[in-house]
Order: sequence, then structure tokens, then C-alpha cells
Amino acid sequence: MKEKSIDIISIGSELVSGHCQDTNTPFFIDALNKVGVSVRSVSIVRDVEDEIVATIQEKAQTATCIIVTGGLGPTPDDITREAIAKACGVSLAYREWEAVKIRKKLVGRPKALVRLSEREACLPVGAHPLKNAVGVAPGFRIALGKCTIFCVPGVPQEASTMFSASIVPFLSRISKGQERCVFTIKTIGLGESRVFIRIRPFLNRAISIGLYPQGFEVEVRVSAPLAKKKALQKMHAVMCKALDGHVYATTDITIEEAIQKLLKQQKKTIACAESCTGGLVGKRLTELPGSSQVFKGGVIVYDNEVKKSQLGVTADQLKKWGAVSSPVVRTMAKQIAENFNTSLGVSVSGIAGPSGGTKAKPVGTIFIGVSTKKRTLTKKYMFKGPRDKIRWLSSQAALFEVWQILQ
Repeated sequence: MKEKSIDIISIGSELVSGHCQDTNTPFFIDALNKVGVSVRSVSIVRDVEDEIVATIQEKAQTATCIIVTGGLGPTPDDITREAIAKACGVSLAYREWEAVKIRKKLVGRPKALVRLSEREACLPVGAHPLKNAVGVAPGFRIALGKCTIFCVPGVPQEASTMFSASIVPFLSRISKGQERCVFTIKTIGLGESRVFIRIRPFLNRAISIGLYPQGFEVEVRVSAPLAKKKALQKMHAVMCKALDGHVYATTDITIEEAIQKLLKQQKKTIACAESCTGGLVGKRLTELPGSSQVFKGGVIVYDNEVKKSQLGVTADQLKKWGAVSSPVVRTMAKQIAENFNTSLGVSVSGIAGPSGGTKAKPVGTIFIGVSTKKRTLTKKYMFKGPRDKIRWLSSQAALFEVWQILQ
């Protein structure tokens, strides 16, 4: 059976202008990859009817399925319904039952708003409505030749809910006989190129591979037809071994979840002392349910006087090495663990920018410290990018060092 060709089209002039970020497409791609379905192409199109029509008709010539998101609202600039109807050579038809459902969802709202929203009950002739469990506008499914077009709202929660409820089951049904198995390797502390170099010797044409880098992490996904599951399992195991020391999970969890799991298993606790990250490490560790069992607390120590009074950093250390240095984060990590009586202490100090850098310590210079009852380690990192990126990467580096010491 021929492999499915899946295309994604995001509708919205605000996406093209850069005023709004397309978060639906990454979700769709990620969800499809997890069920062994690859996306062939991604398009972003303005709210211009002729451009939407041309894009849909072009993709439909060779695509098995097109997922369209956005432009289903009640205002005049929401023209996706009209464009898809035109692309399919049909007109729009008012669906009274869909209008009834819309009115029920808008009980108590102003009549003008209800009348405006009833426009969302107009769907292309021949389209099958898709239930919107969290919003108002229904999505729909319609055929154009041999291609199936799914149209879902642009609101992320509505899009993701409708996608999971309606699109994934449909693709599962039409892919019978060509199901694929997928294995994941989640790594941290290696760049994409280094990950690829380590696993390259084990690649072969029968198995598909995808590398997805994101801020100090690289997720590796390998997939193959079900008939090659045993071969895929062996390759997965070999790749994990090649990436040893950096694989924090083979399931869909975050580095924070992996750390919390290790802390609970080892009956250990942690506290944070942060400068340039401003509490970001602590925030990430405490966003998970059950974090109170392992996270005792933390301090944000931007000012040098606070570093001295709260964490025992000495004037001599600051004078000789500076606040952004190995000796300072070493003291911070040891002292925060002692102050909070925890098994581990983690510290961060650096220059996030955009100002404050010097020739000796440019913007992006970061020091991480991790202290346990038996040892204290420090590590220097150099990051590039705007302030928010450097702060995020610094928190990633801190979590990586904590994860490593828990191994």
C-alpha cells in the first residue's frame, strides 16, 4: 500500500506577518509522528480566498490528507469555509442542527453575538461536521478527489482536542496494513550534530529516523513498519547505548519529570540558588504535581551583598573571581543545600545580557554548581542568543547537571 501523504495548511494573515505564532502545526506534527505518520509539507497562507483555494487544490492532487487550521471564526476575515467550498467546487449550506448547538453554547450571550456566530453553522455541501468539544465553531471533513481534507479551528485548545478526537482515529482506520511502530530517545546535553554522529553507524534505509532539537535537548524518533518491529527494537537499544550519559527517557516525559522520578526513587531532596535565571530552575521543578516531596525551596540572589549574606559567598571570592565564576557557584550550591538541609543543592550564576559582558566573560557565560553530601561539581557553559534564550538554556544546563549527578 502506498504510504500516506499528509500536508498541513495554517490559515491566517497574522501568522504570515509574524504577529502571531503557529502553535498548532508543531502539535500536529508531534502527534502524527508518535503514531508513525510523517508530514510531507507545511504551508502558511494569508486570509486571501484565491491563495487558500490555490494551495488546497495544488496539495490535493497528490496528498492523501490535508489538515487545515484557522479561519473558522464568525468574523468577515474568517474565510476558510468559503475557500474550501470553492476549492471543492461546491457551495456553503446552512446546517440548522449545527446552529442549534451553537446557540446552546452561547446561551446568555448578547443576541448580536449569537447571530454573528450562527455563520459558523455554514459548511461546504458534502462536508461531515466535526464536534468542537471546547469551543463554538464546528470543524469538518470533506473529500476533494482522492484527498480527504480536515478543517479545524485555529484556537490551539480547540484544534488539539478536535485533532485527537477526529483526525487521529480516521488516519488509523485508513492506514490499516501499513501501521508503523515508533520508539523514542530523549537526550539532553548534546547538540543535534553530535547526536547524529553517534547514531549514524546504525542507520539503515528500512528504518525512518527523525531528530528534533529544542534547547539543549534532542529527541530521536525511529520508526518502521510493524513487520520490522524486532529490528527496530534492536536498533533502539543500540542507539541508547551509543548515547549513554545523555538519554534521560525513552518515553514522553520531560527532564523535570525524569529528575523528580530519580529524586523520589533515591529518597532525596533538592534546593536552588539562582542568579541570572531568576528562579526559573525552581519554577520548572515545582510545576509538577508531587514536587513538594522533593523540592524544599530556593533563593534568588542577584545582588552580591545578598550572595554574601544568604549563601556565604566571601568578599575575597567576589574580588578575585567575580560573581560569575566556579568558586562562587560552588559556595552557593554547598550553602543552599546546607541552609535547606537537602540532599542536593544546585546553583546558577551568569551573564544573560544584553549588557554586562566583558572580553573575559562575554554575554552567555554561565556557571552551574551541584552539591551533594559527598561532592560538589561546577561546570562552565557558553550560550548565544537573546536574554530569554540564554536564561532558558541556563536552566536546561542546570537540570542536566542535576540529572547527571543522580545517575
